[in-house]
Amino acid sequence: MATDSPCIALCSTALGDNVCRGCARTFFEVANWCAMDEALKASTWDRLPERHCWLRLAGVLNGSLDVVQTEGEEWGRIELFDRSALLVQWRDGIWRVRQEGNQDILQVAEADIQYVDAWIREKP
Repeated sequence: MATDSPCIALCSTALGDNVCRGCARTFFEVANWCAMDEALKASTWDRLPERHCWLRLAGVLNGSLDVVQTEGEEWGRIELFDRSALLVQWRDGIWRVRQEGNQDILQVAEADIQYVDAWIREKP
């Protein structure tokens, strides 16, 4: 059985986003979905819930989201208005946030994005 596309017809990759604000797939995943094998499609589906969390945080921070591999793990990279970037993960109810190239600057079991936003804005 073919894996359905996660597309919800709100595609923003056509507008230049690296990660679709509708389905949370990368531009590469959207463009190549029909050619991907079932295992890769299933793996992509598994990563989408976390990416939706990243998209919500990027929206609160007025930043743009990309997906990067760091130390063998997938992270969200949020570029902020001042061109600085944060790496974020949301796994098992814990936010991990770090500035690019640094260790974690926030690791908190907090689902409230407003809390994470306030903490980021108050950081030195």
